[in-house]
Amino acid sequence: MCNAWFVKEVIAYGSSNTEFAALDEYNEQTTAITDTTFINNSNVSGEYLYSENAKIKLNEYRANNITYDVSGLEGDGNYYVVFSEIYYPLGWKIKIDGNLIDINRVNYTLRGVKIPAGSKKIEMYYELESFNTLSNIALASSSLIILLVLGLGYLSIYKKKDE
Repeated sequence: MCNAWFVKEVIAYGSSNTEFAALDEYNEQTTAITDTTFINNSNVSGEYLYSENAKIKLNEYRANNITYDVSGLEGDGNYYVVFSEIYYPLGWKIKIDGNLIDINRVNYTLRGVKIPAGSKKIEMYYELESFNTLSNIALASSSLIILLVLGLGYLSIYKKKDE
């Protein structure tokens, strides 16, 4: 099984239940299915460019950063790629050649993305704004506690000298 693959068509359903029921009837190698109730999935259905020359290769895999190299995406229009990664909307972002792109939920649990012809690199990374804010608060709190402990230690040493 591949980490990612191109499909010729994305078929949209009006609910998660009908999408789930369709899992038994579609060819996952050429078709992806989606649920239009997800906001990013509302304009994803349709036919896409497809070529046997189109290749996608996993370049780097880390828990919070995944990169792919793509080649052979010729013509005018969009290709569609399905990733064997679980769809999780909070924090995950995709950049294609440096441009931020919406992630779609396809095949009930996976990630999918429209890729413009001519693209060369895909970077999928995890960046949650609230995590960065909370990390800064934790750093400031830890620094304050360390300063407090050092201050109390300093005071206790000089109190002993005075006695």
